[in-house]
Amino acid sequence: MLLAATSAYVPFYLNALTFAAFMVLILISKAEMPPPKPRTESVVASVVEGFKYVTENGWMGRILLTVCGMSFFGFSFIVLVPAVCKQVLHVKSHYYGLLMGMTGLGALAGIIAVAALKKRVGLKAMMSVGAFLTAAFLIAFALSRTYWLSCLLAVGVGGSFLVFNAVAAAAVQGNARPEMQGRVSSMLVVAYIGIFPLGGLLLGFLSDALSLQTSLLIGGFACVAVALSVVFFVSVPGEKEPADRGELEPGHPPGIAEAD
Repeated sequence: MLLAATSAYVPFYLNALTFAAFMVLILISKAEMPPPKPRTESVVASVVEGFKYVTENGWMGRILLTVCGMSFFGFSFIVLVPAVCKQVLHVKSHYYGLLMGMTGLGALAGIIAVAALKKRVGLKAMMSVGAFLTAAFLIAFALSRTYWLSCLLAVGVGGSFLVFNAVAAAAVQGNARPEMQGRVSSMLVVAYIGIFPLGGLLLGFLSDALSLQTSLLIGGFACVAVALSVVFFVSVPGEKEPADRGELEPGHPPGIAEAD
C-alpha cells in the first residue's frame, strides 16, 4: 500500500526504522544472555554430528525432507509473482506489492491458526492439511486470471504454507535433544530459506521453457506429491501413529502433542 501511495523509497526507509526500534529494545533490555560454552569440536564436526543425529532419527529426517520439498516447489512461487502481475493479470507495478503483501497477511492468519489449534489437532494432521491446502491454493493461483481473486489465493498460499512450516518446526525442535536443538534449527533454516531460491531458479527456467502457468502448475502438483508423502511416510513421536518410536533414544523428551 505504501508503494502504491508514495514511492519505492518510503517502504525501504520505514523498514529500516523498524530495525532501529529493535536495537533500542535490546539496549534498554536488562536480560542477560548465558555465556557461550567453550567449543570442544570443530564446526565441521558439529555439522556432521547434527546430520548423524537426524539420520539416526529417521522420522526427523523425513520431516526435514518434506520442508525442503514444500519450500522448493511451493514457497518459491513468490519469485514468479512479478511476472504473474505483468503477463497474466496485466496490472501496474504497484499492484505487485499488494499481492505480495497478501502472502504476509496469510502468514499472520496461519500463525494464529497454529496457536489456536495446536492443542486440539495432532501435529501430523496439521502438517498434512497445511501441505494439501498449499498445493490447492497454488494450483488455483496458477489458473486465476482475476487480480483480486489472485490476492485471496495468495492469502491462502501464505497461510497454509506457514501452518505446515511452523508445525514441522515445532515437531522437530520439540522432540530434539536439548544439546541438538541448535543444529536441528539450523537444518530447518536451510530447508526453508536455503532451498526456496533454488526452487525459484527451476520455476523461472520452466516458465521460460514452457509457460508461466505451466511452471506454477508443476509447483502445485509437486506440492500434492509432498503432501501425500506427509500422510504416508511422516510420523511425529508422541502421537497416535509413532512409527519410528523405536528410533528414539531412552529418556527422549515427549512429543509436543503429548506434552500439551
